[in-house]
Amino acid sequence: MSFRLHPHEPVAKGIRRVLLSQINAAEKRLGKQGGTPEAVHEARKSFKRIRATLRLTRSGIGEKTFQRENAAFRDIAAKLAGARDRHVLLQTALGLADAAEAEGAAGESKSLALAVAELTKALQAPEGQGAENGATSRRLTSARHALAAARKRLRRLQVEGDGFEPLAKGLRLTQRELIANMDEALKTGTDEAFHEWRKAVQRHWRHMKLLTEAWPALFEARAATARELSQVLGDDHDLSMLIAFAGDRDRSGLSERMAGEVDAACRARQTKLRAAAASLGARLAADRPKDLARHVAALWAAAAVGTNSERPTLPTD
Repeated sequence: MSFRLHPHEPVAKGIRRVLLSQINAAEKRLGKQGGTPEAVHEARKSFKRIRATLRLTRSGIGEKTFQRENAAFRDIAAKLAGARDRHVLLQTALGLADAAEAEGAAGESKSLALAVAELTKALQAPEGQGAENGATSRRLTSARHALAAARKRLRRLQVEGDGFEPLAKGLRLTQRELIANMDEALKTGTDEAFHEWRKAVQRHWRHMKLLTEAWPALFEARAATARELSQVLGDDHDLSMLIAFAGDRDRSGLSERMAGEVDAACRARQTKLRAAAASLGARLAADRPKDLARHVAALWAAAAVGTNSERPTLPTD
């Protein structure tokens, strides 16, 4: 698989291979499928994988290189965000109405449905379709040029450090961030803190996918938990975005009462999501950063020995 490091492969070579394969995947999405929300969404996933890989090996590539490349891919992704964001907002609004109908009182669900109908009109409005199409085309062209330039830089990327050590340092740092961001989110309850926690969880999920070959059953289980938590926190973030959109009454077209209906429904849903997130997050945060990095390094070394030696012949019954 392209988004995997291999224990028998030198770390620097593996990092370059992973980064370049993700650039190729993004270019394919943005070239053949153009600016559809689905294609942009898939391309942005590649950018997230690239940024997670860069963060994992941050100490090995150096702070200057990390900051430059991380900013480059963040900027490419940001330029392509618009159409996808509107699509997500629309789906979130429709899902909110469906949930209210299934769970709430008839009067409340009908009132919310009316607010969602207004939101749907605003989100589906063309907003200067011709100009937007032209802007999308220019953003896609700019993204492809930026990716071509990044490929040239990353082909020569060097990773300093012995063996797995650069990645072990990255794991210590990102596990520390994950725990700190979780604590901050659960303590403050702010949308911003929950979004930062989500980003840390997504990085951890992708790091586990990168390192899966050390022990597939173990790492896939940890990656699955991180992915589930990421989805819960992603739903929470979508609701935060919908709250902000509904509250901007010039854009949403909602009355004050309708905006309040949407806000209340979103917050009620977030309460349930955040309770689920706390339970999942506790599993990932159970390992101290040093302990996690030491354990993964030992597993990686053991897997490297296994891949470079012949399997013993086992007796048969």
